[in-house]
Amino acid sequence: MLGALHLTEPVPPRLNEREWREALDYSDKSRLTLALRQAAREHLPAWVRDRIDGNAAQNAVRLAGITETYRNLSQWLGDAGVEFLAIKGITHCALFASRPENRVQYDIDLWVPRETIQAAQNALIVQGYESMPGMQDFPTDHLPALIRKTGWEWRGDFFDTEIPLPVELHFQFWNEDLERLPAPGVEEFWGRRTTISVAGVPIAVLSPADALAYATLHALKHILRGSTNPFHVYEIA
Repeated sequence: MLGALHLTEPVPPRLNEREWREALDYSDKSRLTLALRQAAREHLPAWVRDRIDGNAAQNAVRLAGITETYRNLSQWLGDAGVEFLAIKGITHCALFASRPENRVQYDIDLWVPRETIQAAQNALIVQGYESMPGMQDFPTDHLPALIRKTGWEWRGDFFDTEIPLPVELHFQFWNEDLERLPAPGVEEFWGRRTTISVAGVPIAVLSPADALAYATLHALKHILRGSTNPFHVYEIA
């Protein structure tokens, strides 16, 4: 019986067109569309393949803008004398054995020591970034996201190449007062930082063990708040 259950080839789901569109809508919102393409492209209906191939092409355009932003941030903050860590996003790829082109990213997260975070914010404001309104009093681990206003409006496309890329400046890895749970050891992350190449630029990141710990804490935080994104759990798994 167990031998009969072993499958060497994935079995394509037997969905009608409406069900496929619902599935794709879910995978878009869950950031799993590119993972679906990577895992099962050849077993999907032709029109679904065409759709997610188009999404991959859009994401390649977005990735070029993301890598350029990392280069710019490294220069701007370096000129301001601000040290930082790049956290989450494509910096996870080496750790989780994934490829940037198969990962959707909607913002850039940096961790900055509290004593220089205002200087970091000022350096981005000089470059045309503005704080997103309405977030000043919301308890979180970072300053209000910084964004360049472009006049962009949401049109229902999660792969829209013109979606703006906010930058979030984090000042703590875990908010014990808010989450009501301790995370001992996170204060040691900064001292164990390492460097990788992101977009051809050496950028400080968390050590592999700390990056995994932080990714797990980030997923736990959203589980506790009821806002979990399935991709975060999928990436760790």
